[in-house]
Amino acid sequence: CFFFFFFFFFKQKTAYEIMPSLVGSEMCIRDSDNSLVIEAQEYLREHRILELFEDLCSHLAVAQPENVEQFLIEQLKLKKEQGPKYTIYSENELDNIFKLFDLRERGYITKDQCKKALSTIAHSEYHYKMIQDDDIPEKVDIKDFKNLW
Repeated sequence: CFFFFFFFFFKQKTAYEIMPSLVGSEMCIRDSDNSLVIEAQEYLREHRILELFEDLCSHLAVAQPENVEQFLIEQLKLKKEQGPKYTIYSENELDNIFKLFDLRERGYITKDQCKKALSTIAHSEYHYKMIQDDDIPEKVDIKDFKNLW
């Protein structure tokens, strides 16, 4: 009985209980037609900032480097050099993805299989647009698959 009383008497306050005006104002900013918020969202979308951060976070999660800052600098340099073809997948990983779709080991996959394979690993607007193109041949070998990517 004492524990029950103690717990409810000293329970932690929620953010709303501590400062209801702060929570309310945050909700108003998020839900309003605030021109600064809309302008910021457009800027982030136009410059694909969220996509950049998703790519960098994916690289970090996989590589788990000791020196995170140096790793991020190197990744940004690679992205600058490679442009829209920048990818988070290694040659070996692309080989394995191709093999998953070439289960009969024919040495090629169909156009539809290729689109499915590419859509499973697409991580940028460039890659999603590329998948929609009809420039993909009816039969795609490993070399073509890597070149498409």
